[in-house]
Amino acid sequence: MKRLFLIVILALVIGETRVLGIRWYNATSAAGWSARSGHTSVVYDGKMWVIGGSEGWAKQMKNDVWWSMDGVTWIEATPSAEWSQRAHHASVVYNGKMWVMGGTDLNNPPQYNRNDVWWSTDGVAWFQATANADWTGGDLFSATVFDGKMWILGGNDNGTVLYDVWYSTNGVNWTRAADFGGFVRNSNPLVEYDSKMWVLGGRGFLFSPPQFEYYNDVWYSPDGVSWTRDTQSAPWRKRWGHTSVMYNNRMWVLGGDSVFCFNDVWYSDAIPPEVEERTYLQDEILISSITPNPFNYETRIRYKLPKATEVCISIYNLIGQQITTLVNEYQSAGWHTAIWDSGDKYDRLVGSGVYFYHINSGKYNKTGKLYLIR
Repeated sequence: MKRLFLIVILALVIGETRVLGIRWYNATSAAGWSARSGHTSVVYDGKMWVIGGSEGWAKQMKNDVWWSMDGVTWIEATPSAEWSQRAHHASVVYNGKMWVMGGTDLNNPPQYNRNDVWWSTDGVAWFQATANADWTGGDLFSATVFDGKMWILGGNDNGTVLYDVWYSTNGVNWTRAADFGGFVRNSNPLVEYDSKMWVLGGRGFLFSPPQFEYYNDVWYSPDGVSWTRDTQSAPWRKRWGHTSVMYNNRMWVLGGDSVFCFNDVWYSDAIPPEVEERTYLQDEILISSITPNPFNYETRIRYKLPKATEVCISIYNLIGQQITTLVNEYQSAGWHTAIWDSGDKYDRLVGSGVYFYHINSGKYNKTGKLYLIR
């Protein structure tokens, strides 16, 4: 049993190579935090976080902080952080801390745009690194961590588009690296995955006639110069002021705004046909989809076998105990679906929690997480 549990953990560490952005699933249409845009999201301490934001343009600004481990159930870390209420700020995880930088604070005129920098190790207590960073106070900029530094790119300062790029190793001292042209869009999240940067939706401006344009497309770039469109129209509504994080090998989209604010949550973990066929030709088991996940009763595991073989698919709990066996038979090459109705081997329903599926077929093994929420 211990050996089997180690196999499960090892498979999770190795992970599965996925190309994201094609299929999206709705984790919840009404999260615990109020509908908002202009918030930030990060992954820290094994959780997804939602930080600040606004309940609509020129409406109530927020300085609350929330976290979740599954995108469905959200816990409030603090209703009022030490930094002022704000939206369209930036957040990153760097040097073991969560950081909040800049943004717009409509509750404190005349200096609406901020250039202060804050950090926290638990989401509850926040500490100010600097009240006035070297870069111009602004909002709608993107931030990321790259090459051992925190970076901020572009943004908006009272209607003036900013094209500067800055970096810092401590949040106090900032160095201006360069100006950039690049991808013409703001109010969009920027995430890193598979040695690429990803842009998801956002807002642009059309000059004829003059108007804002909103997007729900997905783009990626390996260098920030050359961009490839992964999908033209994702199933989530066109939006700006939303956030995105990488969590559990998935790309997540949270909240946002177009005509009104959203508090929906979406994720993507699909494999396009060309990657799917390449994996198949490599003579490995291919997991196409696990839907729904999270789930509250039944989930389906769709997989492809490169050749006819004996197959065993079992479910385990967090301490390595076998809950039930879904498949234990000889199967033909091609596509198959295993269904788990959240029952154990005695047909008793199990409780909410994290479970593991393990597919064994001779020397081939695949393992992954299942999230059961009652």
